[in-house]
Amino acid sequence: MPKHFSQITTDHNGEMIFFSSQDSIIEFLGGPQIESYEGVCLALVMMWLAQDTSKTSPLAGIRNKTRACNLQSEMESDWRGFETVAAKGQEVIAKNFWWKSDQKENIMGDTPSKYLLNDPLNSRDGLHILVLYQEEGSGHAIGVWRFPSGAIAIYDPNQGACVQRGENLEAFLQDFIGQVYPEMTSFAVCSWYSEPND
Repeated sequence: MPKHFSQITTDHNGEMIFFSSQDSIIEFLGGPQIESYEGVCLALVMMWLAQDTSKTSPLAGIRNKTRACNLQSEMESDWRGFETVAAKGQEVIAKNFWWKSDQKENIMGDTPSKYLLNDPLNSRDGLHILVLYQEEGSGHAIGVWRFPSGAIAIYDPNQGACVQRGENLEAFLQDFIGQVYPEMTSFAVCSWYSEPND
């Protein structure tokens, strides 16, 4: 039986920040689950990265649920793949664009942590959208917020948010993806950075 997100977090000396389930939006709407990866998980990750703190769930309250659904709908109406992630992320997150993947990378041959641990221009927050892809079919967006202190907050709209130390991130991600998303075979990253003391 796969380990739960909270167990994986503590196994790697991290701490839970909050629990989350994007299904609460589906229950709120009373409709079928959105299955495309350009869906609500991506909207929630962008909303989380746009906040002043990583400690608050973007799912809290009716306004946030409605905003996530509207944002998802906007992206789907003009979907251009990862270009949409970068463009809409720039608009919503409103930080300095840094870098985006030009192609999907094999999750077995490479590790997302090498992109997520970079310290952009020294002592600035790194704000990352990590998209995990199935070999064929949909993908899933996860937020990663790297702080100048070396702490890393990870937000999965299906599970919640936790904090890890940078030196534990690679092992955490391998365990987390292997346990929770074993069907995912590749990834892409889109990154922003904050101004000092933002």
